[in-house]
Amino acid sequence: MLASLHLAIGLLVILAVVLAVGTVVESRMSTAAAQALVYRAWWFSGLLGLLGVNVVCSAAIRYPWKISQVGFVVTHAGLLLVLAGSILTQQVGVEGQVFLREGSGAETMTLDRTVLQVQAGGERRAVALSLGRLARGGAWPGGGARRRIAGPGGRVLGGDGRDS
Repeated sequence: MLASLHLAIGLLVILAVVLAVGTVVESRMSTAAAQALVYRAWWFSGLLGLLGVNVVCSAAIRYPWKISQVGFVVTHAGLLLVLAGSILTQQVGVEGQVFLREGSGAETMTLDRTVLQVQAGGERRAVALSLGRLARGGAWPGGGARRRIAGPGGRVLGGDGRDS
């Protein structure tokens, strides 16, 4: 059932309709609205995840693969890579704009949300944070003390904002 071609076709049709709706929402409302209503919604992640399970099951039922199935395996591995990239971008991606002039480079990116810039050892890095959520006592992105940033005076702050 999970490896069914009918399921794959149904999921792809649903995904195409949802992407079309997301595009219309983005053009008529805003990118933020499309992300909130479609692209970063839990059900959209579920749809992509179900498609990923379908692709894995479809490849798994044909294992061990023959040399004549190299194209099939590469195609399905590519689909899984695209789905993984989509889910990763959905969860931790940062959207912004880089303004370039012909023949020049850029070191800055304009983001649609507040970021914290950290400079260490001559390297400057931007760490995307939802400062409004932090101010209301929410969780740190990445969960707990796994993410550490430099605080005032070079002290290292844990994920909960306290000195560690």
